[in-house]
Amino acid sequence: MKKTTCLLALVAVATMASCRVRTVNHDNGPKVERVVKVVPFERIKAETACDVYYTQGDVPSVKIVGDERDVKNVVISARNGELNIRSAMRQRLLNLSRQHPVKVYLTSPDLIEVDFRGVGGFYADGRIDTDTLAVALRGVGDVKLEDVICDHIKVRLEGPGDIDIDKLQAQQADVTLRGVGDIDINFVNSGNVNCTLYGVGDISLKGNVRTFSKDKKGTGDIDTDGLVVARPN
Repeated sequence: MKKTTCLLALVAVATMASCRVRTVNHDNGPKVERVVKVVPFERIKAETACDVYYTQGDVPSVKIVGDERDVKNVVISARNGELNIRSAMRQRLLNLSRQHPVKVYLTSPDLIEVDFRGVGGFYADGRIDTDTLAVALRGVGDVKLEDVICDHIKVRLEGPGDIDIDKLQAQQADVTLRGVGDIDINFVNSGNVNCTLYGVGDISLKGNVRTFSKDKKGTGDIDTDGLVVARPN
């Protein structure tokens, strides 16, 4: 049994580490495109300078696009359902020009957590349909989600960035701001919303929800002018 487990672990590591690199032409010049094979994942942690583009799909995939040296410095690993994006040379990637950042394209069947601690952004243009979702921005940049459907969502901002959710349908939403950035959420037919502000940024909530509660201890503002509450306190 132990031999079988070790063999499976080695196969998983080998599959995770294998990749394919090719040169492609983009508008701003030739770029290197690196495809990395990974085991299935449902949580994403980014700890380096990059722009992450996520799509929910049937097959897990990872593709990195950018200058050759920068692409080679991006380290991808997956373990226990978590995909980690980091840099082999942290200082080098943190000094990248934001005009041409490394782009990481991700696909997975499910997504339950996004933890962005790097410099750049996390973007999901399509729909994310899941049971629970935790979104945390602790780095410098933006998190922008187009369409989210879930039972329970936790949104947390601790860095100097912004979190925007264009369309959110959730039975329970917990929104916390401790940083200097802004949170902007548009709710659609949602349930209970709890909002906590400790930082100097602003929270803007729109749409329609069943109940709403807030706890404001920071110097920022909680804007609910566009929020319709079915059962106000």
